[in-house]
Amino acid sequence: METLNGQAILALEKKPFAATLKGHRIRLVRSEPSFADQVWEYIQRDHALGGTLYSWVESLDDVANHVLKKTSLDAREIDFLI
Repeated sequence: METLNGQAILALEKKPFAATLKGHRIRLVRSEPSFADQVWEYIQRDHALGGTLYSWVESLDDVANHVLKKTSLDAREIDFLI
């Protein structure tokens, strides 16, 4: 066990992120399939303006199946909507 100034340094506990993270001026919500319609609208708006956000997405089904269907709480990849 490592110490710092005589105090034990404990290993960080691995916990999954909460479904909602709140700050003073922002709230992040873990993406889920129920947001597919709203995200599809944002992607279509981005594409209409010449943007490249999710350029491979061509339909609402693409959004639901590939962008938002991540149900694992694996901390290596985290998707939140602003």
